[in-house]
Amino acid sequence: IEVDERISIKPRWGVAVSAGIAWLYGGKVEDKDYSDWYPAASAGVMFTLKEEEKMFVRADYAVGKSDNSAFYLSFGQPF
Repeated sequence: IEVDERISIKPRWGVAVSAGIAWLYGGKVEDKDYSDWYPAASAGVMFTLKEEEKMFVRADYAVGKSDNSAFYLSFGQPF
């Protein structure tokens, strides 16, 4: 399950935030120990290179369970 929000702050600039949670296939959602649950969140900035071509560059920082984190640089939209 994931939510994603993109907000324009200037004509070519924007911000993006997302949060989600997943669990291992076959795990029981009802389990109260949450050992099979994996939460994550991210935030980043977007810049429009060419609006007519839908070309974007996006830099995001994401954090997850057990001190996992990553920096992503992508071109285009994630979906």
